[in-house]
Amino acid sequence: MWPSIHPEGGQYVWVDHSGSRSEPPEPDNLAELPWEWVARFTGGEKRTEQPEYRRASDDERAQCLTEGPMCYATTKALNKFEDRLTVQARHDSALKTVMALCRLGEQSHKGVNAAVAELKDRFVNLVTKDRADGTEGPEYQRMVDGGIVKVLAEPTSEQDKGCCGANSGDQPRADVRNAAHAANWLREELGRGQLSGIFRRDDLLVHTPRIGEQGYLPPSDLGLIDAGPAQVRPITTIGVKSLIETRYECWRTTTIREGAESTQIEVAALFPQQSAQSACEAARLGEYTPNLKTLHGVTHTPMMRPDGTILDVPGYDAATGFLYLPDPDLIVPPIPDRPTSEEIRGAVELILQPVAEFPFVTEDDRATWIGLAFTPALLPGPYQMGVITATNPGSGKTKLATMIRTIHGGVQRGELPRDADELRKSITAALMDTTAPVITFDNLTGVVRSSVLEALLTTKTWTDRWLGQNRSVTATNDRLWLATGNNAQFGGDLGRRIATVALNPPAADHHLRTDFRIMNLDGWLQAHRSDLLVAILTVARGWVNAGRPAKDVRSDDYAGWVKGLRGLMEWADFPGIFGGSTTSVAVSSDDEEWHAFLVALHKTFNTQPFTTKDLVGQLGDHDKWTGGTIDPAVLPGDLADRWAHVRDGRDGSFRQSLGHWLRNRQGRYAAGWAIVSATRDTHNDVARYMVKPPDIGSSDA
Repeated sequence: MWPSIHPEGGQYVWVDHSGSRSEPPEPDNLAELPWEWVARFTGGEKRTEQPEYRRASDDERAQCLTEGPMCYATTKALNKFEDRLTVQARHDSALKTVMALCRLGEQSHKGVNAAVAELKDRFVNLVTKDRADGTEGPEYQRMVDGGIVKVLAEPTSEQDKGCCGANSGDQPRADVRNAAHAANWLREELGRGQLSGIFRRDDLLVHTPRIGEQGYLPPSDLGLIDAGPAQVRPITTIGVKSLIETRYECWRTTTIREGAESTQIEVAALFPQQSAQSACEAARLGEYTPNLKTLHGVTHTPMMRPDGTILDVPGYDAATGFLYLPDPDLIVPPIPDRPTSEEIRGAVELILQPVAEFPFVTEDDRATWIGLAFTPALLPGPYQMGVITATNPGSGKTKLATMIRTIHGGVQRGELPRDADELRKSITAALMDTTAPVITFDNLTGVVRSSVLEALLTTKTWTDRWLGQNRSVTATNDRLWLATGNNAQFGGDLGRRIATVALNPPAADHHLRTDFRIMNLDGWLQAHRSDLLVAILTVARGWVNAGRPAKDVRSDDYAGWVKGLRGLMEWADFPGIFGGSTTSVAVSSDDEEWHAFLVALHKTFNTQPFTTKDLVGQLGDHDKWTGGTIDPAVLPGDLADRWAHVRDGRDGSFRQSLGHWLRNRQGRYAAGWAIVSATRDTHNDVARYMVKPPDIGSSDA
């Protein structure tokens, strides 16, 4: 309809029946369209009578045309004008945008007056390219007045009103007019103000909602019913950007032109992506982020600092770099700084009480469990994995693991993955996604061999590919790892990395017993959790005050941990010895197998040298073709199975495998026994070996 402009640029005109251009007829002279045409053109909508135009009053304008910088919703609605132009006429695009802005203003969103003024500038500039007859300004004003009147005729309910930046007048402001300046501002702001909950941990930025500008925020203040163990999570650059846009009033300026005059106004803006990227990458590298604190660990219960003092004030602890984020329902009484001997004895009795009736094989097994229960509150790792094993189901192994998790907090990871990649993923997820100090794998079966576990249990940091991202991450390995299983065994080098707690119930149906002094152990633990934490730290403080008496028992990665726990428990007079009374390191099932093989070799060859061929010649009869003094059942690994498949003296492949075993195990001790190299058989040019029993010096023959 004239004087509208076609999207391709031409102007619509009115023509008569002959095709000649003419003036539009009066509306009363137009023919009425059939209702089928009307339905087709309107999509079935019924035409409603338009209300008579009236100018909005000053009060009505004030209700809809809100002042201040544009909020996020207002900015988004204004920017939709350009999107509408791609599919709608200019008038319709402007009208729908005006209606949306008036509605936002009526709902109390900020900056609608500035948005309406900017929209007018855009609309008038578009229209005057084709039509500069002075009608464009009044046309736009009628849109605004009509929009205000229509919106106020259908008001929004009060509960649905409110700016997307509610209380934004109280929010700190972030000037994003210049991307470089915005990046510099963020480098300074990370770790303070509204970004106080962001920390640098290893090579990651992490965030917790429980740290605010004034420090620690209790879960109840945040509306958290179950704070859970996942309270400190990695935060991406996009996450930091979103946090800024939520907690700060980001703004820039724009120019509004009215004829020959121009005015700069502030409008809401999003934080520049490139600014966030620059500042966050610098933070991950540790480059000039002066207010960003380094996070070394998280605890959900009071813990002992390396200097022997107690960390029991929630929030960030500058002395250790730890965050203490207590569980919502955990209230721990003060720990005595200089406990008396009576307080020490009472604490020891309380710690022993819940495990008094468990069927530990020895007092050393009970002592090992107690040491594991002390561990999360004391020294940082690495620690041995605590494995609670039993001869029968229902012996209480899972209950013992659950008790440690109940005291300190923790997560259950289900069955230990046998696949190396899956195990790495599970470990990485536990370290990255939770702050649980205790992580448990359940129901170990068979002989566990895992180079992944071997690496985990001897390192203070864990590096792996982050699932879903093309980058590796490094996390601090500061957790106590537990596992349970029936008759659990460990191969490879896992033996010395395991602290075993063994159970052996006196009856097959131990789980059916009903005469325990504490029948509802779970309820008892929940009721006495705070008391147990106080007891653990009371004993620890007494030990510190006594000068931390201890003696060295080993020199490997676990030396400090074992030394400290043995010294503490001996000083406090706990029964048994943590890790067992023997001074030797536990061996794996593979080493036990190797030890039995070496003893059998020694019975046959004593300390005399032998070749692989000599050894094969002494293997016992399995198919009536050879005899010997060594039982094939003691062959290590899969060698016994390989020997059983040898037929008619065709043992070349078996001898080759046996030779690999002997070469690869040279010098490896098992219960003091080892196999060593002897003088080579120069006549046949073959290697010779000899067995070195315990306490016998090496010799060559």
